[in-house]
Amino acid sequence: MEHPNKYAWPDRGDKVYTLLMSVAAYGMENETRWNQALQVVMRAAQEGMPDMAAVAAKQLLSFEKARSWKRTVSLAPLKPLLVELSLIPGD
Repeated sequence: MEHPNKYAWPDRGDKVYTLLMSVAAYGMENETRWNQALQVVMRAAQEGMPDMAAVAAKQLLSFEKARSWKRTVSLAPLKPLLVELSLIPGD
């Protein structure tokens, strides 16, 4: 998780989904892990998997404990979808 750009994505959508859900679960431990998980999720969105990334982002952003955590990761790759889902405010 410290270097999310150093691994390849699984070759099947179901495996990508499982990976992203595992990443989201990992991210709910503390603020550092939460930001690491968001980084992986945003990478998935940037690399052509925005639908699966949005599901994982929803889990991370709706986690009540995380509302007090400082986000250090840009949500730009998913911003329109996250605004539509009312997970983040629009501009």
